[in-house]
Amino acid sequence: MINEDYYYTRKFKELLKKYESCKHEQEKWVFSSDEYISLATYFFSSEKNEKALTVLNEGLDLFPGSDEMLVLKAHVLLRLKKGTEEIRAMVEEHKIVDDFQYSYVSSFLMIAEKRYEEASNTFKQVYHEMIVHQEDRDAQVIRIASFFHDVGQDEYARYWLEKVENCDDENYLDLHGEIILREGKYKEAEKVYKKLIDKNPHVARYWRGLAHCQYGNGNFSEASTNCDFALAIDPEDDIALFLKGNIMSMMYNFPEALKFFKRYSERHPEDGGSLYYQGECLLRMEKKNEALEALLESSRLLEKYPEYQAAFPISSVYCDIAFLLEDRGQHEEALSYVEKCDNRINIKEMMRNQPYMKESSAIAQRIKNNIIDNQ
Repeated sequence: MINEDYYYTRKFKELLKKYESCKHEQEKWVFSSDEYISLATYFFSSEKNEKALTVLNEGLDLFPGSDEMLVLKAHVLLRLKKGTEEIRAMVEEHKIVDDFQYSYVSSFLMIAEKRYEEASNTFKQVYHEMIVHQEDRDAQVIRIASFFHDVGQDEYARYWLEKVENCDDENYLDLHGEIILREGKYKEAEKVYKKLIDKNPHVARYWRGLAHCQYGNGNFSEASTNCDFALAIDPEDDIALFLKGNIMSMMYNFPEALKFFKRYSERHPEDGGSLYYQGECLLRMEKKNEALEALLESSRLLEKYPEYQAAFPISSVYCDIAFLLEDRGQHEEALSYVEKCDNRINIKEMMRNQPYMKESSAIAQRIKNNIIDNQ
């Protein structure tokens, strides 16, 4: 695994500048195998997965036998939630000679197919056959743990992290922090991110992680400041942009929150969830017409790209649209969205105890009563 410090060296900065310049000018330039790996790893660690995939495809065209690039490409495909066919096609196209690397890639297929225990057992076999220094052994274990973390299997990720001997390693702390942050252990995670920042203050996601912990603990002012540090390092950090919008909302600074949600939407125009938050900001700013426009577009996008509904309740969008339509006297149109909302709630029976479901049901019933009163 490449040390984060390398990305701040003059050597790497010149390499990155050269690569970006070639892409911008559409010039052809041949880089070495190690340079392609460095660039791809940088983009991957910066969560710019599509860029990482582009670099790896370019590199593999020139160095089809690079096992390290193949392993990294499999990891990128896994993080991008690509199907097993993409990974299998890659394995068939590029014959992997090294048994160790082949086991890695074959395990990616198992993970993609949700055969998590089988994948972990394959990794165990590889782990026991390793004849390397403990430092390299730790690096491989952290890498395996990250595979499982990227698909939400933190139980397996924790199992592998427990095998790490140097718990002060930056890569270990990075992954450990992400896991406990996901579990909502904000105070514990905050200590980890502060330690990471002490080790390396140049990494945007460390500042963003710290901001996320403080946001979770209700320390919005500190969270806002640290989110600014993250965005100063990487203005394209999507998670930091969205987080900053949420922080500003919690501080009742809705015009500023709207600005950050819009910046996020410019980078992800297909994500209807961001438009919902924009609509909420506009509602708080008493701009009902603009809010309705944003919410209607939000519902359209969430219906068109249902994968975003996994992280965002479309019922909330329907209920807010119904509320605004009813407020404008458009009772029949409001009722149509109430019915959509009710249908979603019935389908998601197990989520009825969630606060937004209770709120949605209450709004829906109130709108229904208003419609009856006006008939």
